[in-house]
Amino acid sequence: MPDQSYSFLFNDTPIRGKLVHTSESYLAILKKQQYHSKIQTLLGEFMCAAALLSSTLKFEGKLTLQIKSEGTLKLLVAECENQQYLRAIARIKGEVYDSSELLNNLQLAITIKPRKGKQYQGIVNTEEQSLAASLERYFSQSEQLPTRLWLACDRKTASGLLLQKLPQEKSEITDEETQLENWNRFCLLADTCTQEELLSLNTETLLHRLYHDEKYQIFDPSPLTFRCQCSRERSSNALLILGQADALKLAAEQPEITIDCQFCHQTYTFSRSDIRSLFNGTRH
Repeated sequence: MPDQSYSFLFNDTPIRGKLVHTSESYLAILKKQQYHSKIQTLLGEFMCAAALLSSTLKFEGKLTLQIKSEGTLKLLVAECENQQYLRAIARIKGEVYDSSELLNNLQLAITIKPRKGKQYQGIVNTEEQSLAASLERYFSQSEQLPTRLWLACDRKTASGLLLQKLPQEKSEITDEETQLENWNRFCLLADTCTQEELLSLNTETLLHRLYHDEKYQIFDPSPLTFRCQCSRERSSNALLILGQADALKLAAEQPEITIDCQFCHQTYTFSRSDIRSLFNGTRH
């Protein structure tokens, strides 16, 4: 299946769904790093979660998921820009032996940076042992829209399903009890989905298997792809933030300054002349 994001909507309800399937972009990320198999699985799930949540945004921008843990997995980051471009990275400390030791005392952060407008960040602490449960706890504790996620990864493909209950205008609310029953039923049906089904079935087949007695509409898919946003210009900006005195000090200690992108391992090299020109307002 191609790397795509699908949206669907249950008829006559305020409940929407998202489905993402990734393989090529997921494997492209794995090629950039050497990860333990358990980390590869978590990375795929987290990447899908970022794509799912990004697809709920109504504007261009970047959504970043970040987990900090006191376990073996110290940091996990996944980004989706403009509902299309994915990248992800993990940082571990020590050897990976047991999955239960990977995630411990988590801090989950969701950052939304619109292309225009103010940045938003929400942070929640959780002791959940799965990424989906941690994200659901975030939405529950931060009083966001009711949201459920199902994530799967077999280290070849990563897929995810999201259900979300949208707010209604007072004039649109016909039977709140019925809508709650719909929400609970749709979630219970999604709970019957196996990881194998989520990974192997295309969107039409999976939704028919889960919701063949329901009425829903599927919208045209959107592509997903791995693309890192690093550039020489952004690396130059990092040097500017470092400051002229510190940058020139580094340049005096070594013939070149190199800046490595942690996501894609692209290296940007700056000579002493480049540094001087950068702070003089002239870039090569």
